[in-house]
Amino acid sequence: MFHKPIRLALLLAVFLAVQSFSQPVLAQANTPQPETLPLTFNQTVSGQLRGKGESLTYRVEVPDDQDVVFAYRTTKFVSSTSCFYINGEAANVDNCRGQGGGGGDGPLSLVEYIATHGKAGQEATLTIIRPLEGLVSFQLTAYALTPETVELGGSVTGKRSAQNRFQVYTLEADPMLPFTVNIEDETQDGGYLWAAYQPYLYEESPATETQRIKPLYIDGAAVGDHPTFTSRLYTYYLGGNSFRVLVEPEKNYILNANSAILPTLSENQTINMSVSYRQPIWAVRLEDADSKQIKVNFKVTSGTGAIARLYQAGNPVDQSVYLGTNLRTNTASPLSSALEIISEDDVYVVVQIPFDFTRETVNVDVSWQVVD
Repeated sequence: MFHKPIRLALLLAVFLAVQSFSQPVLAQANTPQPETLPLTFNQTVSGQLRGKGESLTYRVEVPDDQDVVFAYRTTKFVSSTSCFYINGEAANVDNCRGQGGGGGDGPLSLVEYIATHGKAGQEATLTIIRPLEGLVSFQLTAYALTPETVELGGSVTGKRSAQNRFQVYTLEADPMLPFTVNIEDETQDGGYLWAAYQPYLYEESPATETQRIKPLYIDGAAVGDHPTFTSRLYTYYLGGNSFRVLVEPEKNYILNANSAILPTLSENQTINMSVSYRQPIWAVRLEDADSKQIKVNFKVTSGTGAIARLYQAGNPVDQSVYLGTNLRTNTASPLSSALEIISEDDVYVVVQIPFDFTRETVNVDVSWQVVD
């Protein structure tokens, strides 16, 4: 069973560096690759870094019809950099993506995802770096994955086995519209994880006409106590209308993909927003609300509780309020509340399921008006 979800948006603030939204291009000239150690798929290698500044680089061929995952665990903090090559040509510096961060010198359990470009001669490297003093041990495994298809509004059943630690799915969706994905236990009261794509949070649209050299990480979630968790869900944007969903399950599961709506809401109108574990967020844009001081009203009409958020276009920082009972902290807030904002751009209202583990449906009435 999946356990209480821990949002990877929080974990990634500790473990993942900020990724560039720019579209890298392949270099025109061959770039010499550093000396590397080869990896064989599904075989775990162990290594050690003795102190500050030491690193090891591993290389794997990327099949033209399969994606690749590097999965590694460490006894202490490390940073890492992955790069992608086609026929020995390296992309510019934006193509080599790093991950790391702060949060002490504890153990890590991370993955790095590489998507195929469908070409011969593809290679990827992963460099593990010890930025602090002290010896660190690690284990690293590379996996080759064949993408399966999931349609927006549809679902698929995934099977976990010792040979299939990860599964990857390809999803076609309009990059200008939000959507959600979730994985759930097959049992009626089982656990679940969810992730959301919310394009209005980006200062610049991540949409590109061609495939990115490296996929853009979007969102994710995990369960269990780090670093031993085995259930994880990640979403990535590849370019065009193509997204990928990477799953590391602890048992068989159902994967669902759904639109997150995004209608418009006029002043003094009321909309009922219904969210659940299969529809974890519902977003609306407030019509003609930019450059005004506005008040947005929320009222839970059914269900235990929900989270209400206000975003301005291009700003991932929100205003939020908890509505109803918080089962995780055993505290109660009013079922009705309001948020005010002086808008400088388009305003988006998002109603989200609570962080508590629950499969119930919550309905929230939302309306707004200009404040004189």
